[in-house]
Amino acid sequence: MRAAPEGALRLEEFSDFVQEVRGHRPFPWQTAYLNRVAESGIWSDLDIPTGLGKTSMIDIWAFLLAWQHGTGARRTVPVRLFFVVDRRLVVDQAHDNGCALQQALHDSGPTTVTGRVARALRDLGASDTALESVRMRGGVDWSSRWLRSPAQPAIISSTVDQYGSRLLFRGYHTSPRMRPVDAALCGMDALLAVDEAHIALPLLVTATDCAAYQATASHPALAGRAVQVVSLSATASASANRPRHSITAADRAHPVAGRRLNAQRRLTLLDASPNVTDTAAAFAQAAALALDALLPVIERPVLGVVANTLRAARVTHRLLAQREDVDTVLLTGRSRSLDRERLLAHPLVTELLAGVRPDRDKPLIVVATQTVEVGIDISFAGLVTENASLAALIQRLGRLDRTGDLGLAPAVVLRASAQSDQNTIPVYGESAERTWAQVTKRAPVVAMHGLDAPTLAGKLAEGLLVNPLTLPALLAGVDTSSLNMATPLIPVVHRTLVDSWTRTGPTPVPDQTPAPFLHGLDTSPEDVLVLWRADLHETDGQPDFDQWATRMRQTPPHASETVAIPARQLRHFLTRSPGTDDNSDLEGTTHAEAASTGKRQPPPAMAPALRYDDREDQWVPVTEPRGIRPGSTVVLPARYGGHDTYGWTGTRHQPVTDLGDFPTADTAPTRIDAHVLALLSTGDNEHSSQLAAATNHATRRLRDEDPDNTTDIVNDLLDVLLDPTHLPGGPYADLAHTRLNLLRAIEQWTTTPSGRTEKHGHVVLDTEDPCRLLLIPPRPPRGQRERPQASVTTPPTRAR
Repeated sequence: MRAAPEGALRLEEFSDFVQEVRGHRPFPWQTAYLNRVAESGIWSDLDIPTGLGKTSMIDIWAFLLAWQHGTGARRTVPVRLFFVVDRRLVVDQAHDNGCALQQALHDSGPTTVTGRVARALRDLGASDTALESVRMRGGVDWSSRWLRSPAQPAIISSTVDQYGSRLLFRGYHTSPRMRPVDAALCGMDALLAVDEAHIALPLLVTATDCAAYQATASHPALAGRAVQVVSLSATASASANRPRHSITAADRAHPVAGRRLNAQRRLTLLDASPNVTDTAAAFAQAAALALDALLPVIERPVLGVVANTLRAARVTHRLLAQREDVDTVLLTGRSRSLDRERLLAHPLVTELLAGVRPDRDKPLIVVATQTVEVGIDISFAGLVTENASLAALIQRLGRLDRTGDLGLAPAVVLRASAQSDQNTIPVYGESAERTWAQVTKRAPVVAMHGLDAPTLAGKLAEGLLVNPLTLPALLAGVDTSSLNMATPLIPVVHRTLVDSWTRTGPTPVPDQTPAPFLHGLDTSPEDVLVLWRADLHETDGQPDFDQWATRMRQTPPHASETVAIPARQLRHFLTRSPGTDDNSDLEGTTHAEAASTGKRQPPPAMAPALRYDDREDQWVPVTEPRGIRPGSTVVLPARYGGHDTYGWTGTRHQPVTDLGDFPTADTAPTRIDAHVLALLSTGDNEHSSQLAAATNHATRRLRDEDPDNTTDIVNDLLDVLLDPTHLPGGPYADLAHTRLNLLRAIEQWTTTPSGRTEKHGHVVLDTEDPCRLLLIPPRPPRGQRERPQASVTTPPTRAR
């Protein structure tokens, strides 16, 4: 390694860099990994226990990129880091981590280590911005042109689908024109870091196959810029001979890392499976008993309850929310972005993420699905988890006393169903049953029948000690493959297939979908994006599809109002198919379809919907289950239900709030519609009638009075709507108030079709509905491009 120029960064300064950016020194394994990559140029897979900061890969990559550029040597560190994990909440946290580094580089002084890193990165990218942090997942607004330049150093946090589909030239919800660009940015001069790779093994293998093909390029410069792949999981790797980086004695002796490695997690088994008819209800009842046993024992007032299915989590949350002695919150993965952002801003969730105070008045109970298994930085003092596969249980235990500060961190593993010929354990099946049998050899088992909370509480301190230091001995000689879900069948990426994918305009027919290469051959179909609108009505009991399509064209969907749902699950919801919906919160997992009878059956009756046809660029009716196509965007009338403030429910109990008027663009159209506004606040019929009357009165005046009065009429209507008696408090009333106040500040309105200018807003009357109108704010001042809303049906553009 050549000597560095005077003033260049030195590897020894990495510790100071982390201290300046994160406020603490790196663990020994992190510094050792940095030196190993710097010396060999190889990004080894990480075999690091949870809680020891694997997201520091972001800091390691950024420092190495700046360091290598400063040495003047040929660059081998990729200019883009893709941090991929198949949990939406974790993608958001990784993005926040990247944004914190971006801000630290921006704010750094010129003489600090961080400032010198920033200077090197700005020089490398020939940009005023040292580093960009981009979030790439369904349900958020991000531009199709998501980087200013291919030379811009960037951290991109992404889900498997969003990154993988772009790597394979088939980016979901992107235009054919952008697909080669996205593939180049994702597959060249890029480092792919797959967090918790055991749940994303197909992507890991597929990306490694792609890199192998890239390495055969005839031009050495292209071969040398192939995507580099690294697994951040101790239990998954693209191949058995991949080099691995693990902790050492220095980590075990470290005052902070050593304490985390030796956390006093005690595991007790609770069997509630005999005579169970409803797994979700049985889990909820047993979890409530386990909580009563844990509450007197825990050393900090925060407990986690992790269920295997969305239904079990919701049933449990409903039961616990009735208690007055605890606070409860529900965390799931499938949620609209706006709802997720509001949930993460909720005081209970912000307190959880910041760390619950020991003197909290009431214990905080967090009910969750698999979404808390990986990445998300939370720490429970006690845990109740449904029995699952070995890998899932280890990940859930990793959320228990992450800092190792507690003298006792008890966990109860609860079995609410047993595997048999007549019954199956939801999601995990045989792997959960075998894991239970294996753990019973070491851990105490308590039967639910006749059990009371004090008796269970007396068993908790005697539980099996499970932490990163004891786990290797506990699993010595055990074939763990039978304790985990079967590895999905992963198709081979061959040259003919790669050549076919590179043809993006026109796309070959037939075309190979990327889904099997991202989730495996034995997985469910791709997701569909679902949104709800309150202004899709029926006429004489029948849907007016032409009116629906017109209204969707007037206010196109935006990413923040959508949620990704498996296509099968949406079909189940719209047809009201019988049977229990025991879907999990895992991405790309297998969902069994109903067994075929061998006879052709007529399609079940289905509630009508609209689907966006991207080839024809139009909204088309969907009246049969086969019309719900994977990868498409589907809009449902809000009255159908299916989503609440916590996320997807899969039930029709309550109408869904229409969030279509709240994209990021301030110049987007706003619907003044009683059905939409009522759902934003109280949602009752009387309130809706009052709003309809006010809007009807305004539209009559707009049609009958002099056009010069348009501004006064619109302002009068907005004043009425802003009155607290017409728009009282509700879960989303603040969104409506903010948007209506923005419209009220506009000085002039016109109904002239071509009248929208930099000063005039445009009023669009509905020829069919006198209780509805559309308000479009003025255009931006000359010289400023109108910021587009990131539609989920058409590829957005980025203002330069």
